Amino acid sequence: VTRPYKVKAEYRDRYGKKPTELFSDFLEYSELVAKQGAREMLGGNITPSPAEDVCAYCKMGGSCGFAEGVDGEGRTARSIKCAQIAGIVKNAKEGCK
Repeated sequence: VTRPYKVKAEYRDRYGKKPTELFSDFLEYSELVAKQGAREMLGGNITPSPAEDVCAYCKMGGSCGFAEGVDGEGRTARSIKCAQIAGIVKNAKEGCK
């Protein structure tokens, strides 16, 4: 198949990673976050900690018992950058060695 454009033999992003490596980092990060949540719940922490302003749309509001402004404030959304995710995954891998 002839292509009318050139394809780079190996694409790397600005962090020096291939797209498959970046995707792998995101998957591993998601797994780390999920495992941490499971550990907290198994340890008995079932305290509601909703993100801010979601209580107004939540269908479970009557059963969780959290009242924003009375029981506490909603969590503000924190953003995370690709480099931070890569660093967290790298540290987790190094900790397992």
